[in-house]
Amino acid sequence: MYHSRVPRSQIGLTSVQLIPTLRSNEYFGQYGKISKIVIVKRTPPGGRAPVVGLYITYHRREDAARAIAAVDGAPSPGGGGEIMRASYGTTK
Repeated sequence: MYHSRVPRSQIGLTSVQLIPTLRSNEYFGQYGKISKIVIVKRTPPGGRAPVVGLYITYHRREDAARAIAAVDGAPSPGGGGEIMRASYGTTK
């Protein structure tokens, strides 16, 4: 039987609330000055769990390179045994 109750162990954040945290020196701000953050959520086919992607634009290329080097292959701060993947992104 399906229950639509919200688990009390989870929280939800809107993009507006999350962006200052991502910009902070504890997260991606430690690598340099950020000019833009875009959060994209997509649902893969087959009913799998949604995937969230971050597109972070730094003012300087060197800062983006440092962020990629530090983050790629690191454990996700959200836990769950997931590994973060980082690479140069493309714009639409």
